[in-house]
Amino acid sequence: MADKTKTVRNHSVQKDDAIKAQGVELFDTTLRDGEQTPGASFSKEGRASLFMALDRIGMDYVEVGWPIVSEDIRDAFRLCRREQNRASIVAFGSTSIRRDPKDDENLRMIIQVSPDVACIFGKSWVQHVSNQLGISKDENIEKISGSVDLLRRSVKRVFYDAEHYFDGFMDDQEYALSTIKAAADAGAERIILCDTNGGTMPEVAASIVKKTSEWLKSEHISTTLGTHFHDDSGLALANAFATMPWVRQVQGTINGTGERIGNLNIGAFAAGYILKMNGHLPRFRLDLLKQTVEHAYRTAGLQMPNNQLYVGRNAFTHRGGVHIDAIGKAASYEHVPPKMVGNSRSLSLNSLGGRIGVLVAAEKFGYALDKKDPSVISASRGMLEELKRMEMKGYRMGEIEAEQYLLVDKYFGKAKRFFELNEPRFSISRNHSDTSLFSATFNVGGNVSKESIELTGGPVEAAYKLFKSVLSNHYDAVDALHLDNFGVEIANRREESSTVRTEIEFRHEKGSFRTVGVDSDILMSALEAIEKGFRYYLKTQGTVS
Repeated sequence: MADKTKTVRNHSVQKDDAIKAQGVELFDTTLRDGEQTPGASFSKEGRASLFMALDRIGMDYVEVGWPIVSEDIRDAFRLCRREQNRASIVAFGSTSIRRDPKDDENLRMIIQVSPDVACIFGKSWVQHVSNQLGISKDENIEKISGSVDLLRRSVKRVFYDAEHYFDGFMDDQEYALSTIKAAADAGAERIILCDTNGGTMPEVAASIVKKTSEWLKSEHISTTLGTHFHDDSGLALANAFATMPWVRQVQGTINGTGERIGNLNIGAFAAGYILKMNGHLPRFRLDLLKQTVEHAYRTAGLQMPNNQLYVGRNAFTHRGGVHIDAIGKAASYEHVPPKMVGNSRSLSLNSLGGRIGVLVAAEKFGYALDKKDPSVISASRGMLEELKRMEMKGYRMGEIEAEQYLLVDKYFGKAKRFFELNEPRFSISRNHSDTSLFSATFNVGGNVSKESIELTGGPVEAAYKLFKSVLSNHYDAVDALHLDNFGVEIANRREESSTVRTEIEFRHEKGSFRTVGVDSDILMSALEAIEKGFRYYLKTQGTVS
């Protein structure tokens, strides 16, 4: 051990200027940390798929998981290796729980999956050493040193996560520093300072990282630092930026998911570092940020929040009339251009936007309206009144383009109907299998017919398939329209009198769109959204056979 320590210490001391020149490394922990989000889970195929996306966007390191947890995770390492391009594959684990690290199954599993890098965590806070591990401070030091040393002999590259480092430093600075010295002396290539409780303030985080960096130099230890901030106080991003002068690596999840409130949103960090700090991340594809974040949520089985930083549906959505008017006149209310992060601007059609919002929405769809024209003023007022009624019912459709189009078309367009629907009726049977029947009277171009369909499946599927069957006889384009997904939620909460909001997503050869239905009857809300979907598609994409 003495010889190895001497070798490590003889490396030239890493200076802050050199760190800046080399640039920051991005270390993504979504496949391990992100899975600790309630409701999240990854299949081994999902891990490989997200690994590919994270590799493609430009992550330097991607944690595939903790190998000891399951065979699926161990299999995922093999799948990721097949798809690997530039990102290093990382296996996560802990310091040994055995007296002799060679007997520790956790460490053996890390070695078994043959990662490019092993990243293990150990205790930096005396409280956790004594209360959780139930061992002495010296025994903890031995575990850190022995575990790093064992891994270096097989994996070569080892990073050490100093868990609870900031709390530990404030409680017992000397001991916290001794734990990272043990890891560095044993050959850890990076020491990651973790704010595991997520409660450290930016000025405190910066002070502790600076003091730690200066202490390492004073000890002639060249191991570079990284950070791993949890977001329990909503300060992970601020802490990451505040500590940048002394840091070579930043860890986080692509979308900020993780235990409790979550981790540093490393996607938002990368965007801020590039766009706000003029940082250099030559491999990082900002234009892929939105689709990568969406991929991460979808693969984990989670719903992406609309207010996700930079990439959420609301990130560049404007509702207020003053804001919409300014955007229309090229006066910005946006901190960065939406396209730079793969997002797009959305002007919300709602009653707060007033007549200006109506006119801007109409202009977006090709209507050149004179705002002084009495007929335009009258139509605008009527549309605003309908918007207010819809908002009261719980439509929340302001940023949904198809809904905007249909409403604008109703008041300013020709409002061609394409079809009429009457006497809709659903019937569901659950005797031996789930059987659904939907019937209705259709009027398509003057051709009136009573139609019905019965199938094994749900009522939404039955309604959609009957619409498609009937309308495809008159409009060829309908064959290319597919119902992709739908979701149901409470629109207005009034106990047993609550109304239901159904949002349906459709796809076709040129893209996708969404429509909304609201009703006290869940099936009627879905039917409204389906009917709107076919109307919108026929108006914008459809051709008459």
